[in-house]
Amino acid sequence: MKTLEEKKKMRIAMTRGFDSSVTLFACRLKRTPYRLAVLDIFRQKTEPVSIEEIRALLFKRLPRATLYPDVLPNPATLYRTLATFEKTQLIRRVDEKYELA
Repeated sequence: MKTLEEKKKMRIAMTRGFDSSVTLFACRLKRTPYRLAVLDIFRQKTEPVSIEEIRALLFKRLPRATLYPDVLPNPATLYRTLATFEKTQLIRRVDEKYELA
């Protein structure tokens, strides 16, 4: 019988060829525009990405309606999103940067 850890890894591996929405669904995470944008950033990058880089890319990617004028996306939301992705093993931390697991 497979452990919960093995089942998680298998679910994530099965979604590699699909879009971010399917990956979040397979990991039983709510599919918000913010999470989808963050996961898309990781899928497009081949090397680990810093939090500052992610915030800058999110600012370009997310619609202005979801942001306060002239303010980058809330850092607390980004940290919570990254912690959730790390907990579900979608990403891993490499030094002070993150990459897809």
